[in-house]
Amino acid sequence: MKYDNVLKCDTKELDIYIAIGDLTLDDVYDVIQEYVDEVGYCVNVSETMYVYSGGRERGVKIGLINYPRFADRSPSYNSLTYNAKRIASLVAEAAQQDSYSFVYPSQTVMYFNEKKLKEIEEFS
Repeated sequence: MKYDNVLKCDTKELDIYIAIGDLTLDDVYDVIQEYVDEVGYCVNVSETMYVYSGGRERGVKIGLINYPRFADRSPSYNSLTYNAKRIASLVAEAAQQDSYSFVYPSQTVMYFNEKKLKEIEEFS
């Protein structure tokens, strides 16, 4: 079989990093599956381990790309960011996490709730 047909789009990548607490990987898959089924979307999910000063914690890396078949033709990251925020919020709530990070090719953004804000202010 030949694979000579080609679709192209501008490359856009966004990774979500989030701890998952007591959730299993299957729990995380279920949360994300419900969202992607609802809106017609696709992501990749990798298990990871956060090792930091004072401890370690299980987590996931959720990858979003500008997929040529359903490409976002706008020059910004608006569509990827919109879906990433919805997915990250669902996983954060299910895992009872107070924060998550988005990693773009040239910037990292941390989102957090009021509880995490107080913790950050204590260490500042």
